[in-house]
Amino acid sequence: TAGDIKAQQWIALCHFKGHCTFPLDRAKAATQTEACTVSIEYLAGLADPEALFLMGRKYEWGVGVPKEKAIAVDW
Repeated sequence: TAGDIKAQQWIALCHFKGHCTFPLDRAKAATQTEACTVSIEYLAGLADPEALFLMGRKYEWGVGVPKEKAIAVDW
């Protein structure tokens, strides 16, 4: 479901930064985010607020996409 995909992306972001008691593991974050990027981008295209935020964060930090602050702001 959409909630599961968004949760998976949140977990990937937590691993990327080592937040919320998740261990810092950028390789794991890359694997997790790769599995859900297409779905998150689709939901963001439908103006889902959480998906828009997640896409912006992915570009701000460079998680599974190039680090591009200008693109992050557009999301």
